[in-house]
Amino acid sequence: MDVATGELLLFGDGGDSGVPLVDALTASCALPVFYPPVVIGGRSCADGGLRAVLPLTTAAAFGPDAIVAVRVGPSFAARPAERATRTPPLLMAHNRAMRVLMAAQTDAEIARWRDGPVPLILVEPRVEQAVTFAVGRAVAYVEEGYRAAVVALRDSPAATGLFAGGAERPVDRE
Repeated sequence: MDVATGELLLFGDGGDSGVPLVDALTASCALPVFYPPVVIGGRSCADGGLRAVLPLTTAAAFGPDAIVAVRVGPSFAARPAERATRTPPLLMAHNRAMRVLMAAQTDAEIARWRDGPVPLILVEPRVEQAVTFAVGRAVAYVEEGYRAAVVALRDSPAATGLFAGGAERPVDRE
């Protein structure tokens, strides 16, 4: 995202393919307060999730048969983190404000998309609040993501066509 204009920028296929992967990834990690914007082609770039947390319209522009979207960003349904962190008050206020803005944006995008032009398969892992940098819990989050994907692909009518022609549905590992 261009921080000066708010324009959502795409890199790679369907976007600016001349941007080195490391630059695109570094810009995608640029979150206000935590990491500064990255200059790409003279533009200050930050995480596109600030502009489009769940960019369904962008995904639909690629002409898919269905969109599988994984909601891992801020959510009003997220449970409190299992481990309390000692966060400075100003940073805590920033995080809370970002959570509200991003969760509301995501809820609105999903609501607009319910009857969208492309079927939506929404994967919603149970996530915790304020754990963006909890890399020590990565394995637990991967397992939860797998569980949520199995449920979404099993229960979504839109997923039925994805498994035609002999493709197997994922199975619950439990």
